[in-house]
Amino acid sequence: MANKIFDTILKRKIEGFVSTFVDDSQSIFYNENQLFHPGEFGKYRENSTKDLLCLLSSYKISDGFIITSKDRKSSQCDIVIYDNTDLPLLENNLTQFFTIESVIAIGEVKSTLTHTKFKKALLELANNKMLSEDINGIIKHKKFGEEYDVPISFLVCKNASFDIETLDFEKIYEGIDRKYWHNAILFVEQGIINYNFEFKNFQEPGRTKFINIGGNINSGANMECSMITFDQVQYECKPLFVKINVEKKYQHIMMFLAGLSQAIQYKTLYQTHILNYSSLNPANITIQ
Repeated sequence: MANKIFDTILKRKIEGFVSTFVDDSQSIFYNENQLFHPGEFGKYRENSTKDLLCLLSSYKISDGFIITSKDRKSSQCDIVIYDNTDLPLLENNLTQFFTIESVIAIGEVKSTLTHTKFKKALLELANNKMLSEDINGIIKHKKFGEEYDVPISFLVCKNASFDIETLDFEKIYEGIDRKYWHNAILFVEQGIINYNFEFKNFQEPGRTKFINIGGNINSGANMECSMITFDQVQYECKPLFVKINVEKKYQHIMMFLAGLSQAIQYKTLYQTHILNYSSLNPANITIQ
């Protein structure tokens, strides 16, 4: 049973987010249909998104770059959700850096996207998720499959200038492992893309196991990952576009938050071994 107080606060937060992301940013940073201060325009929307995401968990939210112990670095991430109990924030006077082990989720925040810019944003997220190949820390918490061993990723944009329903993600992500695909895409004015899985696709003995624990084999469910692991077998989930409901205009945003919240909750947690990042590591010290 839902809590009315929480639901009321959530609805007000979503209303504020939509107003800030769509209406305020447009009226503040546009003059006679001409954008001025594009950097501040983007930052304004990023901050409104961060404010909304603060409802999801106790993890910290910021922006910056991801680094690995193998001396690799991400492109700049608009949003980084990180485990602040793992390691003190690394920063200089200009930006912030997060070890790949401490990163829970990453996000990109955009305005109106063409198909070309949409694909570019997704591939950038995928490339940043691939930095998880360098994870070299102790596992603090692991409950689910390898789809949760990598950072959760999401894209938030105002809308798309192309037909969303004709998207071919197999083509967009050609040659990229599914575990590096996005977890959720929110089009504030149009709907949400997540995933769907039909339980009838379970193979034996997992199929029987699912039925025995009370699962309805003839049903399906929305998923927050492009793949799921059940009974040590991996299954692909299909991308699903859910259009905005004009009668329940914030339902797609609530779906986005619910899926993202669950993915963050399931994310495998690591402990950064700081010596792996430093020349102080005994393995890196040679005696002349």
